[in-house]
Amino acid sequence: MIAAATMSDRYISDRKQPDKSIDLVDEACSRLRLEQESKPEIIWKVERDLITKQIELSALESEKDDMKSKARLGTVKNEVQNLKSKLEQLNQLWMNEREELNKAKQIQELLDKAKRDLDIARHKGDFATAGELQHGKIPKLERQLQELENDPDEKKRSHKMLAEYVSADAIATCVARHTGIPVSRLTGSESKKLLNIESKLQEVS
Repeated sequence: MIAAATMSDRYISDRKQPDKSIDLVDEACSRLRLEQESKPEIIWKVERDLITKQIELSALESEKDDMKSKARLGTVKNEVQNLKSKLEQLNQLWMNEREELNKAKQIQELLDKAKRDLDIARHKGDFATAGELQHGKIPKLERQLQELENDPDEKKRSHKMLAEYVSADAIATCVARHTGIPVSRLTGSESKKLLNIESKLQEVS
């Protein structure tokens, strides 16, 4: 929200606040959901490269009498094999990330429902159900969610294909689409300013 308010105020002048900040967040959320449900761009790129190399390989194999083609054939075969291996690894990583993301979403949904049920039970005076939810089900779901977030295998990954939440970079991407200003220019200087803003807000609170 801080990134949306700051960047929209600085770079988007044809609309007013708070509408332009809200629109940025909505757009970033929509893009995030689409990215989570679609095949990542990096996989599409490897697939396109693989198809291109396979076409070249097929053409070279039909030109066996040409010396240049023979020399190039081995190189292209290696490139095709490397791309196939890379694609297999990326697809496996993507599927693992989707599985973990869906698992976290399911637990969060159960946790939200349990908290609503707790409010209902308290309102009705159903203290037995309220006690079971407050001291049993809710803490258990919170532990499961925390364990997923603290998974050491997840922390080892320097980069994930699927984002879990809308970040300042995602907001910057949306701003760049509207203004034509490169994302790197937005995120570079703005990120430092946003960190300072967050620190100041923490001091005030």
